[in-house]
Amino acid sequence: DGVNIVILGDGYNAKDISEGKLMSDVKQTMEYYFAIQPYKAYRDYFNVYTGISVSAESGIGSVNTIINNRFNTTAKGGVTLGGRNTDGSDYKTILNYACKAPTISESNIGETLVIMVPNTSDYGGIAYMYDDGSAIAYCPKSNYGYPLDWRGVIQHEAGGHGFGKLGDEYIYHNEF
Repeated sequence: DGVNIVILGDGYNAKDISEGKLMSDVKQTMEYYFAIQPYKAYRDYFNVYTGISVSAESGIGSVNTIINNRFNTTAKGGVTLGGRNTDGSDYKTILNYACKAPTISESNIGETLVIMVPNTSDYGGIAYMYDDGSAIAYCPKSNYGYPLDWRGVIQHEAGGHGFGKLGDEYIYHNEF
């Protein structure tokens, strides 16, 4: 009866998975998410799931280098991570994949947070929030200092935007 979170990885090939890298990263993501309040106090009110998605290649590409991974995660423009397909099909694929978890379906995907862990240490992260309430928070394993490190990215993107639905306190464009 808890709030659903699905933690997925992208850019983890069969070797990464068999050596335990994906599950280690999924567990660390969960620990970082629940390391601060109010999530720490309410941890027992969450259902946390993962799915094993195998990528053909290990890692995440960029606009100059394409790496064949399961959900087409690509670093774009410095801090933006997301699918390569501009029609939104990558995000639909991710949300449909999340619906395979035991208590998640199309009827409640709008109440579900998906945390995507790209297999990269590059800094950057973004949370995509949709009209139905669903969210995908891309949280790469940044090795910068806190709050720009992986823990900080998870807390900001997944906790603040994806779950909390909070907006940033800065703007990218000087327009309304």
